[in-house]
Amino acid sequence: MSNINKSLLSLALAACLAIASTPTMAYSTFSIDQSNSNNSSNATIADRLTGNYFETITFGNGTNGIAIGAFKSSVAWDLGQIINDTTNTNTPAGWNHPTGNGEQLYALSLFSGTFITTGPTTIFTIGSSTQASFFNLYYSTSTALPSFSNTTNGGNFYTTNLGGILIGSGSNIIGSGTETCTSASQPGCGHFSISSTFLPINNNYFMLPSPFYNTEYNGGQFNAVIPVAGATLKTNGSLDVTFGNIPEPASLALVGFGLLGLGFVRRKQH
Repeated sequence: MSNINKSLLSLALAACLAIASTPTMAYSTFSIDQSNSNNSSNATIADRLTGNYFETITFGNGTNGIAIGAFKSSVAWDLGQIINDTTNTNTPAGWNHPTGNGEQLYALSLFSGTFITTGPTTIFTIGSSTQASFFNLYYSTSTALPSFSNTTNGGNFYTTNLGGILIGSGSNIIGSGTETCTSASQPGCGHFSISSTFLPINNNYFMLPSPFYNTEYNGGQFNAVIPVAGATLKTNGSLDVTFGNIPEPASLALVGFGLLGLGFVRRKQH
């Protein structure tokens, strides 16, 4: 291969890697206004939202509208802290806020998936056509302690005393979770990682960047929920929210052109 072809090959490879690679160690920062008024003087800079959640899961038995080895799930999450890992600061939010201003952020979600249990370990695969997967994100000025009412099964939304207005939504929830639990009362024996699309209604709460990130990432832990065919079970845990962007089609096209360039250069040497 000539030196020119070697240089072209190196440049094409570098371009592809630069476009396709994304940071994995740092979270993307964002700016929010807890008063939901898009006021820069109220801005909190963060890279992570944390809170607790409640979950109702219905496992299939083949006769309850859910296949054996599948499940439907309903989740209610409320924001507890706004975290900036770069500055190592935690800002209390919602009913944790020291001023008691009653500014609350919470989400209600539905999703479904499949699971496989081997001994004490269950692996959950989230994302299936059994139940449309999506979530709604709400802002509330209620000063009440958050209360989420249990659903009758994993196919129904939780209800809450918070009221509020819709400020964002997401869909296409996919991911996985694993638990290794020796009893139904064992705490913190499960963990999960999921992602979804994200679309704020406006920039009143999620101010920057603008446009805001188009993808939401969730990770956390949950207490034991040992599957029983046909049963509806309850669990709870903690959940962290971070944001990022999935590459636009134009960026993916550039990656494709780069790969075509690699192939062209390699063919030219023969």
